[in-house]
Amino acid sequence: MRSTFQILKDTFSKIFASLNTFLPIIAIPAAIAALASFIEPSMDFEGNYIWNSSAHVYQYSAIMIAFVVASMFMTIAATLVAQNKEIDAGEAFNAAVKKALPYIVMMTVSVVVLIIAFILLIIPGIWLSVSLMFASYFLVLRGSSPVDSLKMSYKLVKGRWWTVFGKSLMFGLLYLVIAIPVFIALWMLGSYVGETVSYAVESVLGVLGSLVTIVFMYEFFTDLERTQSAAIQAAPVVSEAPATPAVTV
Repeated sequence: MRSTFQILKDTFSKIFASLNTFLPIIAIPAAIAALASFIEPSMDFEGNYIWNSSAHVYQYSAIMIAFVVASMFMTIAATLVAQNKEIDAGEAFNAAVKKALPYIVMMTVSVVVLIIAFILLIIPGIWLSVSLMFASYFLVLRGSSPVDSLKMSYKLVKGRWWTVFGKSLMFGLLYLVIAIPVFIALWMLGSYVGETVSYAVESVLGVLGSLVTIVFMYEFFTDLERTQSAAIQAAPVVSEAPATPAVTV
């Protein structure tokens, strides 16, 4: 299995190799995220949102819903391109439309299960979050049903939970190492171009970061599948001994 650094390196290589396909895929959610930055409500000293009018509330709510929907299609389409660089953005989006409803069902079931787990105890919630993190890849790439996708993700991670958790945590730390200096630079840039423009650029970069995460998790997913298959093939076959005939005295 590849190290976290090697997976991240291969992730960037794959993105740059198919950049002409990935850019149209992230364009819509990036544009919506940037637009949301321009109409985002301000906050007072107590952390309460300041709305200009009721219309402002509706506009911002509609844009955030649109962003969630666009992000879902981006996730499915980017996953398909990560698997097959030969398909273009249009084909990926058409496939995403067909998989949207099962994806919504799977995410709904997953969220409900995780909420229950976190309500019961924090540890089961964390454990299940890691165990179910590859469900979308089974649904999108293997054509599994929503419930079967969750089960297959659980089975894939079973026995390797700490490995999956460790590599995911390492990826998160590397992401922060890259992101924090960028966001500090954008915060400083806000003094010159305005906070709104700075937030818009930050939002677009956040969508780009989501793409990196999607492709990284795909690469990780393929590693886990490959090692799982190798382990099954290497497992010794236990043949059943023939029954000993009864001896009649």
